[in-house]
Amino acid sequence: KSPYMSLLSDVWNLLIQCGPQPMFDPLIITASHFLTTVLTGPSHALLNNQDTLKQICEKIIIPNIQLRESDEELFESDAEEFIRKDIEGSDLETRRRAAHDLVKGLTKYFEQVITSIFTQYVSMVLNQQFTNEVELCRAKDACMYLVTAIAAKGTTAAYGATTTNSLVDILDFFKKHVIPELQSHADQRPILKAASLKFTATFRYQLTNQMSAE
Repeated sequence: KSPYMSLLSDVWNLLIQCGPQPMFDPLIITASHFLTTVLTGPSHALLNNQDTLKQICEKIIIPNIQLRESDEELFESDAEEFIRKDIEGSDLETRRRAAHDLVKGLTKYFEQVITSIFTQYVSMVLNQQFTNEVELCRAKDACMYLVTAIAAKGTTAAYGATTTNSLVDILDFFKKHVIPELQSHADQRPILKAASLKFTATFRYQLTNQMSAE
């Protein structure tokens, strides 16, 4: 095995084995950036295997895009700061942002496979019955975050998403999962309201055009 492949294997194992504790955050973020660089560069073919791509999605990205207690605590203490960081993308040194960038890296060369993997995951999660409100919020928030990451290909501050992934039905997801959160009671699941507002803002151009055409 080449030294490069050994390094890639070490980084891969590190990303899978490290737990969710904040002490591992710098390591996870750096390792995720490295993997993103590989996926977007000439060596991306080293990872061109459906099982490998599925493992990256399921074992590395999904665990790291989930809201953690520290995120929820920040939202509760300063919702405005939480939303600002999320929408402006100023949360650069977080696991979540690193996982977001990894999704972007994956879709550069493997868009169809990655879209299929995440679409199936989102569908499975949103069809579950949750008895725990915290788990429900975390799961739905992660799904909105994932759909945004795979669907928005180019964004600007003025227009939100300017180009999108044609394999993702943005309007259908908006109607089924975003509108109900926006229409729910003002005090119900505020963190999901924030995620829903971000989704709406990101895809405002596409949603306006598609809803006007109906």
